[in-house]
Amino acid sequence: MVFATPLGDYARPSVFSNWHDKLVKQAGVPRIRLHDMRHTAASLMILRGIPPKTVSECLGHADVAFTLRTYTHLYDDQREEAAFDLSDLFQQATGLPN
Repeated sequence: MVFATPLGDYARPSVFSNWHDKLVKQAGVPRIRLHDMRHTAASLMILRGIPPKTVSECLGHADVAFTLRTYTHLYDDQREEAAFDLSDLFQQATGLPN
C-alpha cells in the first residue's frame, strides 16, 4: 500500500508514526508504538476466531506459521481454558469422586 502527501509525493512511514504519537499524547493514554497495534490487531482477530490464514493474508504474510509465531499472543482466558485440573484426571482414573 502506498500513501501520498497532499503534493503527491510518497509519504514516508515516519509520517504515520509521528501522527500516531501525537494522537496518543493528545488522548493521554500510555504510549504504544504503531507497530504494536499490528500485533494487537492480529491477536484480537485470532481471539475472535478469525481463521489464521485470513489474518495472515490481512497482514500480507505468505506463511501462516510466521503470523501465528510472531503476531499472536496468548491471553489469560485462553490459558485458563487450556488448563485442566489434575484432580479431574485422578477422578477419571479411579472412578472415585474428589
